[in-house]
Amino acid sequence: MTIPAFVNREFKLAENKLIVTNGRSTETYLQELRLLLSKVESDRLLSVRTLLPEAGWRRIILETAQRQLIPLLVKEPAGGGQMMHVLFPDQGKQGLNLTEIEQMVARGEGIAIVDLFGLGERASASAEHIDGALPRFHTISRSMLWMGQTMMGIWANEITLVSDYLQQHYGNHKLIVHAYRETALAALISSDLSPQQRILQLRRLPASYLPDMTGSLENFNMAVHIPGILKWGDIPLLLALSREDINVDELMPWSGKSCPEKDKKQLLNKVNAYKRKFNIGGTLQIN
Repeated sequence: MTIPAFVNREFKLAENKLIVTNGRSTETYLQELRLLLSKVESDRLLSVRTLLPEAGWRRIILETAQRQLIPLLVKEPAGGGQMMHVLFPDQGKQGLNLTEIEQMVARGEGIAIVDLFGLGERASASAEHIDGALPRFHTISRSMLWMGQTMMGIWANEITLVSDYLQQHYGNHKLIVHAYRETALAALISSDLSPQQRILQLRRLPASYLPDMTGSLENFNMAVHIPGILKWGDIPLLLALSREDINVDELMPWSGKSCPEKDKKQLLNKVNAYKRKFNIGGTLQIN
């Protein structure tokens, strides 16, 4: 039996006991998720620094209690724009689509661009050199696991800190979080653990941690892994526990192939069934 076949068989046997017939509360699931993500206390905002503006962008640095520096590039809303877009690119800010940003600016909407831990200007040249031909984030992710943390936990916490800061300063604007691939999963986790009044625009979110029976198992990088996540539930449960409105574009199976319409519909039905079971609000749209 192959590893994908074994994992899918075991999860299918356990799923009914994990969720369908289980009487655990949503808070129990969320507490278990917190423990899977990190064995250490969550980071918190310590101070805010403002640097000189550059090319029409405000430059802000959020310093955390664990001495992480989270850089924000902020373009203020203009002309009565009511939206504040917050971008968490999976390749760092240098990987963003400039055309999309220009369109937002033309509509007078605000933008904040954020490099999460290990991405963009916060990338580790040493770790990337050690990784070599290994999957991306192999070194950093493994180091975090040794220290009782996960990349998903760190990123989700940073997304929450950034969202909290922007809510305080742009509370009259609709906050829209844009995240991609691995950062999309982190944004979803942030939505579960620290719900606010955001809209999540998630692109190429993994549909499940269950591997496809055939195809590559290396489409997502090492930052995505959470040991024990299938014993807890899976991504459908993460989607169901969010109370925020979520739009998913280009839903992606583990192999990286395009997701068939029937699989999208099956996922949507499962998530809505979980939401009814736990009486949780929030909407999910899979495009």
